[in-house]
Amino acid sequence: MKRIVTLFLITLLLLVPVLFAQADADGRVFTDEGVLSDEEIRAINARADELYAAHGIAPYFFFYSGESDLIPFAGQFADAHVPEANAIVLGLNSEYYYFLKKGAAAEAAFPDDVCDETLWSAFQTVQNDPEGKILAYLDAVDGVLNAVAANPTDPTVAPTQAPEEDPLAVPAYIALTDGGKPTLVDREQLLTESQAETLSKRLKEIGTAYRCDVIIATVSSLGSKTAEEYADDFFDYNGYDYGATPDASGTTVNGDGILLLLSMEDRDFAISTSGYAITAFTDFGIQTYLEDRFLPYLRENDYNGGFNAFADGCEELLRMAREDVPYDCYHVYAGENAMQASVKAELNQKAEQLMLEHGVGVYFVETADASDPGAYLNRFITDHVYESDAVLFCMTPYGYTVSTNGGVAQQKFTDKELKKLDDAIRPYYGKGDVNGTATAYMDYAEKVLNKRPLNVFALILSFLGGGLFGLIPVSSMKRQLKGGVSKNTAADRYLEPNSFVMTQNSDVLLGKNTSRSVHVVRTDSSSGGGRSGGGGFHGGSSTHTSSSGGTHGGHSGKF
Repeated sequence: MKRIVTLFLITLLLLVPVLFAQADADGRVFTDEGVLSDEEIRAINARADELYAAHGIAPYFFFYSGESDLIPFAGQFADAHVPEANAIVLGLNSEYYYFLKKGAAAEAAFPDDVCDETLWSAFQTVQNDPEGKILAYLDAVDGVLNAVAANPTDPTVAPTQAPEEDPLAVPAYIALTDGGKPTLVDREQLLTESQAETLSKRLKEIGTAYRCDVIIATVSSLGSKTAEEYADDFFDYNGYDYGATPDASGTTVNGDGILLLLSMEDRDFAISTSGYAITAFTDFGIQTYLEDRFLPYLRENDYNGGFNAFADGCEELLRMAREDVPYDCYHVYAGENAMQASVKAELNQKAEQLMLEHGVGVYFVETADASDPGAYLNRFITDHVYESDAVLFCMTPYGYTVSTNGGVAQQKFTDKELKKLDDAIRPYYGKGDVNGTATAYMDYAEKVLNKRPLNVFALILSFLGGGLFGLIPVSSMKRQLKGGVSKNTAADRYLEPNSFVMTQNSDVLLGKNTSRSVHVVRTDSSSGGGRSGGGGFHGGSSTHTSSSGGTHGGHSGKF
């Protein structure tokens, strides 16, 4: 958290040259040149080394007047100069100060209020003495860590042990992952003992069966982190990841696991995925399948119901991923061996492009297991369609259905267009050619969506212009007609009476050609209750990098 530095400190530090330097290559104090002498830097580094040896948390200090955006610079400083797994860094520029906490132990020992009210207050207390200010900060760090070590049961003071030494001290009845970490960490005691025991065993069973850790954790607050950052760090620094071995600091990265984190202060939640879980739990699967299952329970404060729904959803998505394909926002679905893989990939890509350009999902579904394509498509829409506007084609051995869902799709795919679609797919559907049917359907859907609406103004203008330009030559020709011309609407004066006599008539059938196809065309704006607010899903999982360097997917929000 940023805080404005006192006017005196600003004035003092602005007097030094703007050149970031470090007197001791192995030290923990970095300043602009001239702020501290070499002897003062050695004394400060010796004190910092003493604290690290005593508590296992390395204290650092830097001042750089040449950097205005302090927070990102502090992260760069830590990456370049802080090798320890657990460290507390006080950084300053000419306007702000910032505390960076690296590692779970430092996060636990130095919450924001301790940093502000103890460490920063100690630093400010000393006047006109840069060395004394930094030493006062280090003494305050020592005091906090000594207090924590002397009273680890005090709920206002977090333990200094790294998570690998004390994996959150869960009760004995909580089941552990295959890596020996708790599957359930209910710090907020949202579950009864029996509920927690049953759930933790269920999470253990799922993780073992599908070789992917499944974890749930509840905390009181996020501190200075976002829900995403807290969940990623909780996962990494506590040594989770199926099949992975923690390093010396207890950190594992890019192993297999999914974590649901709840923070009760502002009702935040976050899902963090790692390793294989990034593949199994796509953005679409998390937000339209998994969250739809557990969030309704959490919003009603039914935490046992919500956590078990999360577990059930994880098991189902892991099963899909391990046995078939991950649950994702595909637009082309066909039974096994019914469609060539290259055709399916090409049509999925085309459907994705149409969705991005027009906001309409174009789906092709083939199944041999449904006798009623309409009923099957209704269920499909509920489970798979996320766009508010979509057109869907469902092909079965018993017929096919075309369904439009949403106002834009209905406006584009009129009854007239659907009849033309029938003509386009008939040569392929009649032969049972799934590849040809799907391609013809997708091509025609692209043609319909790319059609520009009729410009009524241009039509009227064209009509009036054509009439005007046609009237001029016709009027000219009419004026050239001579006298003796008269109007004869029936032209009967040219017919001789009794000059035409019919003596025989008959009807002859020259040939017969009948074509039949079984199909149902239905247009229904509410069919299946497709999800509103479509867009934003493009297949797979978006990822980011955590503070430990691990790659994570997932999603966060409020409940």
